[in-house]
Amino acid sequence: MAFDSTGALLTVSLVGPSGADDSQTACHKASGDEAIAACSLWIKIHPKDAVAINNRSAAYATKGDHERAIIDYNEAIRLNPKFAVAFKNRGSAYDKKGDYDRAIVDYNEAIRLNPQYDEAIRTLRDQAEAALRDNEP
Repeated sequence: MAFDSTGALLTVSLVGPSGADDSQTACHKASGDEAIAACSLWIKIHPKDAVAINNRSAAYATKGDHERAIIDYNEAIRLNPKFAVAFKNRGSAYDKKGDYDRAIVDYNEAIRLNPQYDEAIRTLRDQAEAALRDNEP
């Protein structure tokens, strides 16, 4: 269950006006607690949907719960070892935690898997490398 800042229960509609299952749509388009709830519902039905797991991870990361995000990113990567976005996202979560070595490894893997990410991820990787150097004794 997810609650908003007032303590009210957040709900996610599973059946839209067309009668179709809307949890997947909400999982891909919602944010925060609504995305976590929608993705969790979708994942219960489709436990091998690496994209939905990645999306839930991103919602956890947005809320600052990087540990929980990393657990989900690990699962998304286990399900799809060529999922460059999940490597990039997990790298960002490690980066936010100050685990720069792991962040750099994941950024490099994302670049290897999808060279189109090259410029953006190289920037993130370079920032993580600089932070790692700054934190050396």
